[in-house]
Amino acid sequence: MTAKRLTCILLAALLMLAVLPLFPVPANAASGDVEISAANFPDDAFRDYVLNTVNNGNTVLTASTISKQTTIDVSNLGITDMTGIGYFTELKTLLCHNNGLASLDLRGCAKLEILSCGDNNLVSLDLSGNPSLLFLYCDNNQLNALDTSHNTALIALHCANNALTTLDTGRNTSLRELKCGYNPFTALDLRNNTALQTLSCINSGLESLDVSGRSDLRYLELRDNHSLISLDCSGCR
Repeated sequence: MTAKRLTCILLAALLMLAVLPLFPVPANAASGDVEISAANFPDDAFRDYVLNTVNNGNTVLTASTISKQTTIDVSNLGITDMTGIGYFTELKTLLCHNNGLASLDLRGCAKLEILSCGDNNLVSLDLSGNPSLLFLYCDNNQLNALDTSHNTALIALHCANNALTTLDTGRNTSLRELKCGYNPFTALDLRNNTALQTLSCINSGLESLDVSGRSDLRYLELRDNHSLISLDCSGCR
């Protein structure tokens, strides 16, 4: 290799080193940091909430901020896409009712305890990744199925005015409050829900109901169940 060629190579390398600092460092370069961008938060209204309400206008959501964010209230904001909510891994309370949500992915929110997602357009709701859930309010959607078998700590379930043809609360043994009216199911098996204190199941397709032995039951509302022909309340106070 000639000296002239070697000199050219060294000069080219030096030029590259001089130019490199001019390129911006990615905003999410630090481990655990998230750039508040359309790629990470596609919905304009949700992105604006994260940017200005959660992060005080800073365009990088730091790992420190994420670790402190345990409550998010984005109700009534016209949000149609909650993509990005999974970044908030310490979230315990999510209020997102009265928006335009057709889906809701909560797989990253394993510590979630309170979820209010009523008055949306949800047709399905996957809660398999939320084992700590205590309170679920999903009324006034279009749910045709609801699996709460992974939410064994559940205390309150409000799922009225959906399209549920069945409702299995067999694994929700801590359930104290169930409001499930305005659904077309014909049966409701409450044998394992011995802690139940409030039950409201108005205007459904129930044909029979057995709440016998529910000594803690204080409130029972079953009006407008025109197909109900059998009701066992023996042992209730």
